[in-house]
Amino acid sequence: MDRARLVARAAQPARPASDFQPRDPRRIQRVLSVRARPDRLDVIAEDDRERRLPIEVRPVAPHIVRLHIGPGPARPSRLLAAEAPTRAEWALEEMATGWAVRTSAVSLTIDRDPYRLRLTDASGAERFVEEPHDQDIRGAYHHFPTGHARGLRWLTAGLKPAEALFGLGEHFGALDRRGQAFASWTVDAFGVRSDRAYKNVPLLLSSQGYAAFFDMTAPLYYELGQSSVAAWQVTARADHLRLYLILGDGMAPLIRGYQQLTGAPAVPPDWSFGFWISRWGYRNREEVMAGAGALRRHPYRSLLDALSRRPSRRLRLGRIGLSRPRGHDR
Repeated sequence: MDRARLVARAAQPARPASDFQPRDPRRIQRVLSVRARPDRLDVIAEDDRERRLPIEVRPVAPHIVRLHIGPGPARPSRLLAAEAPTRAEWALEEMATGWAVRTSAVSLTIDRDPYRLRLTDASGAERFVEEPHDQDIRGAYHHFPTGHARGLRWLTAGLKPAEALFGLGEHFGALDRRGQAFASWTVDAFGVRSDRAYKNVPLLLSSQGYAAFFDMTAPLYYELGQSSVAAWQVTARADHLRLYLILGDGMAPLIRGYQQLTGAPAVPPDWSFGFWISRWGYRNREEVMAGAGALRRHPYRSLLDALSRRPSRRLRLGRIGLSRPRGHDR
């Protein structure tokens, strides 16, 4: 590929925003019925066109609640660890305005009409809430309420004035994601100057003390308060939306909740803690040796050089006379 074509490709987003724009959006309007099961709450709701849709609420830990909106709640996950929690003690309380699913740590309130979800902690403090009224003075929506369209499902949540948003993996903008909008779809970034990324993590963390882990392998689009400061929205190109709401006081408890679901990372080998150097690639042994020689003239003793381009994949440290760092078995 020539340089002009490479630059043109690098300038393109991972997925264009138009892929996630609904042509005929429908909001979840009201709840028609609920049915308590031993491990979950089955909800039947309807949208503003009176089309019914299922919602499953499943507490999997005292501080974690799974939501599945749409068909296929029994569909197995590709992202969860085998030992991920699947059940917690919970109770259902019916109120005049709806229902509350309560564990020892959280309460998820489901408003009957209009439909709305709220997550509160044991003290009653609100951590997460859906935002169905993000409109301008004409009544036009900045963020359409939680709903669906053909091939799309989305969640719209409220933003507090000082709330910060973090996570979502490798993206080359501000650490606080608030005000950003980008797609989550694995592509080569071709550098560090765009929203393209190949280390996407569907975990959004809020300074309000909650996290949303989207248990999805479909393309996702995050609109994090860019169209309006009052809400954030996540849209999936799928027939369902599955997420886990995690409650925690601070980032460490939220990450631990995420690790309960997906597993903790392995400890890296010794060699990975040394100095790293990487470039777009090496065309031959002479280029590798020239780079290694330059490094040996500097006080860097531990080296891992990533050989990234296809023509150089056959190069190995042993073949070019370089010793393997301790713990490197390839």
